[in-house]
Amino acid sequence: QVGAVRSQKGSSGHVHYGMNSILTNRLGIAHYLQNHAYRTPALIPASPWLTTRRLPKPKLMFGSQESGNLAAFHWKPRTTTEPKYWVIQEKRGTNWTTTVLPGGQRSKFVYGTLAARLPEAIAVIPIDRYGVAGEPFRARRQLVAPVAAPRAVR
Repeated sequence: QVGAVRSQKGSSGHVHYGMNSILTNRLGIAHYLQNHAYRTPALIPASPWLTTRRLPKPKLMFGSQESGNLAAFHWKPRTTTEPKYWVIQEKRGTNWTTTVLPGGQRSKFVYGTLAARLPEAIAVIPIDRYGVAGEPFRARRQLVAPVAAPRAVR
């Protein structure tokens, strides 16, 4: 049923009217949905008629250890209004990944050899309690050419 609704043109979601089968995992339906239909995170549908303001883009900071084995992205809202969620989108190669984090979480860590693990692009998007996306912070990694060693002057 989920697949049938998703395949309909103009469909933007579906509702489960009876949760008992899912909550009791009748015939393995909860596991099936988790492993197939709901493999990627999703947000509630936005209700833009309930609010007139979009959250502003967050302030983003980045830091890494000299060893190159740990880096951290840290962000914070620019207003006192806390987002309900943060959506983090990262691009590596041709693949984009999306992570939905609770509004109180403000950091994401990257472990391992940084050159291979850091995203080429990142977007941090605040989502308000009505599901409305705020202004995203977007950044792209820039490759910097190595600096040549200074030459002795004669």
